[in-house]
Amino acid sequence: MQDVLNTWRDGRRYVMPERRRNRAELTVSQNLFQIPGNLALSAIVEDYWGTRKRMESYSASYNGSYKGISFGLSYSYNIHSAERYGQRSGRTYDRDGLFALTMSIPLEKLFGGHPTYASYMMNTSKQGNTTQNLSLGGTLLTDNNLSWSVMQGYGSQGQGSNSGINADWRASYAETLIGYARDRYSERVNYGLQGGIVAHRNGLTFSQPLGETMALIAAPGAQNVAVLGQSGVKTDRFGYTVVPYLSPYRKNDLTLNTETLADDAELALATQTVIPTRGALVKASYETSLGKRVLMTLRKRHGASVPFGAMVIDPASPTPKSFIVGDGGQVYLTGLKDAGQLEVSWSHDPDGRCRVNYSLTQSASGIINLYAQCL
Repeated sequence: MQDVLNTWRDGRRYVMPERRRNRAELTVSQNLFQIPGNLALSAIVEDYWGTRKRMESYSASYNGSYKGISFGLSYSYNIHSAERYGQRSGRTYDRDGLFALTMSIPLEKLFGGHPTYASYMMNTSKQGNTTQNLSLGGTLLTDNNLSWSVMQGYGSQGQGSNSGINADWRASYAETLIGYARDRYSERVNYGLQGGIVAHRNGLTFSQPLGETMALIAAPGAQNVAVLGQSGVKTDRFGYTVVPYLSPYRKNDLTLNTETLADDAELALATQTVIPTRGALVKASYETSLGKRVLMTLRKRHGASVPFGAMVIDPASPTPKSFIVGDGGQVYLTGLKDAGQLEVSWSHDPDGRCRVNYSLTQSASGIINLYAQCL
């Protein structure tokens, strides 16, 4: 709409489409060391085909921080010129200057360590039109997946006051938002629920709203495991979830938070790296082991420790894995059932093999310490 209004001519009651003919832009930026911050200067000049309309913009800005408080100052001077039609021909000039001040103060200590900021913004123009906004916002919950904000604003020259409050909850399977806004003309309530569904060979996976480039996390059996750096993203009861936003043509490290694993789940590797093309849905597979975790100390028939480097195999495992015995006959085992038999070997001689029968307490959780005799 603004482009249409910009092409309206007072003397001729018709609209001409504008196409930019030339654009020249110059930006100079310098980091300041004595006074921490960045100073930037810029100039932009544009003209258009089929008209003598011209736009010039010159600006200067300074952005810095001090003891966690961020602030910014900027001033821009804009000139719009165009042909004048009618009895008084020539050019018209519309000049305006705009000054802006922004400030952001961290308040994590007041909100239990959750990222929270109080922000202030003020804009004033050459014509005396001034707007001010004061806001408070941040995130809550363990994964910081509940975003909230409260805002109060005021505008001069009859604009009056305005206010609003918003909340956005990013759950594993959807995103819910609700908000309320009020100004001198109206009151508005907005709410919404949005999400995505990905169909794959192992079923359907519900997710947050889908982006352009995504990843399907596959960690079969590892349910309710969080993905680091992804607010609210957790595996479902089958061990699947969707990371809705990835950077195309770049390495994306997808790391599962091992602290959120159940006591009976183990990952061979917690991180997988993918390099997707734009618009792709890539799969990141994780090898999972479900069962009890045991730190077992193995003794031979006459009480001596099983030799260092001996191999332990669980033949009942769906995907048999080998475990290596360490010092003192200790071996860390994962994915064990409540009871079973293990095969131990350290040489090809008949005396270099033995079996271990074990039985675990069903109510035990975490890492179980167990002494066992190899017969």
